[in-house]
Amino acid sequence: MDVESFAGDPVFGYFNITDFTANTPGLVAGFSTSGQSNADSAIATELTDAVMIFDTADAAGSAATALARSGFDNRFGSNDSAEPAQSTQYPTAHLSWIPKNQELASWYATGQFVIITLVGDQANNALKVSDQASLRALSDKAITVTADRLKSFQPTLPDKLASLPTDPQGMLRLTLPVPTGDDTAYPFDGTLDRHGALHKVDDPDKAPARFEKSGVDFVSYGAGRLVRTRDAAAAQTYVDEISIDRFQQRIDPPPGLPTARCSRYYERRPFASNFHCYVAYQRYAIEIWSDQQQDLYQRISAQYAILANSK
Repeated sequence: MDVESFAGDPVFGYFNITDFTANTPGLVAGFSTSGQSNADSAIATELTDAVMIFDTADAAGSAATALARSGFDNRFGSNDSAEPAQSTQYPTAHLSWIPKNQELASWYATGQFVIITLVGDQANNALKVSDQASLRALSDKAITVTADRLKSFQPTLPDKLASLPTDPQGMLRLTLPVPTGDDTAYPFDGTLDRHGALHKVDDPDKAPARFEKSGVDFVSYGAGRLVRTRDAAAAQTYVDEISIDRFQQRIDPPPGLPTARCSRYYERRPFASNFHCYVAYQRYAIEIWSDQQQDLYQRISAQYAILANSK
């Protein structure tokens, strides 16, 4: 994974990546996930958790030290105010405390992995209350949970990566690709299994039950989301549930696709496209969004046609 890929990531968009390549020899791949305690980010406790895979344990250990030393992107003005801290449970972890932002970062090497956490308390930040201990406990908990999951994870050997099938489930060939220059699609373009896809949902409190109820096994990402469910009835149930939003008003479906459910927000919302459409086709549920209604109609019609014309 290259520097540009990491630069837009919730973790690495915050950290200094100037010397990223020099600091990470032996890097194979990485993944991150983020969440917050409240829909209002101004008062939320936030957690971003990432794992980087290296070809050897020595490479992981060296990278953790080097990345911690590089610190943060100067755009955030954090390097000058960062202070060293100490994990209660993980003495070999590198911690950096930013009291003026009420944020704590950690880099912890375990085997051939580097676990990176970034936690922050925006309510305390707004109230000018300092509580490193609670964030340190949250960071330690994130490390513990992640390290435990990694015990059963067997990464593919680097020399075998090129031999892996690029579309083992045949989902990508059925997925409408991202148009050139489009900036409304997911930064991730590929396929994830159920567990991986749950990291990408907008409603993590409801999505696990919805995935289980509908038998979701894989989700592919392109110009929208293509969700594979148990069967046609499950796909329709999935669409019925996700197409209801009290902040949206229903609009007409695109011509020639009367079963689609389309809507627009009553008021423009930050970080969300204004128009959305959903439709089921056999065992697949289609989710498409856009800032322009006509573009939305074209995209969902094209995605539906890809499925209908597939062999």
